[in-house]
Amino acid sequence: MLTLLDNYLRLRIADGKKIALVIDFAETIAPAGDNSGLSAEDRNALVTLKRWAQNPAFLNADLTICLIAENVSELNPGLVRTPGVAAIAIPLPDEEERLEYIGGPAAHGGR
Repeated sequence: MLTLLDNYLRLRIADGKKIALVIDFAETIAPAGDNSGLSAEDRNALVTLKRWAQNPAFLNADLTICLIAENVSELNPGLVRTPGVAAIAIPLPDEEERLEYIGGPAAHGGR
């Protein structure tokens, strides 16, 4: 899968396109744990993701790659510590924020 994405990203970057790639459940692609215990497919995916994070063409392009995991500890630590990678914690919304989003009483001053 990542080989196909790699080819696509390179073609779009060469075309000067703006790209955002979102990979949900990233822990299934780059799981935490000892690299020697990873399958060949997982090791290949990890190498590809690290290569993307350090590739000058990718770094200079208008390219954003977001790996989404429920917890950063579920991702391979070698990837998380790679230069070009930033871990961003996004807190869950509190009750007031959720009510405001759905247009509940909090959105109307508690009425």
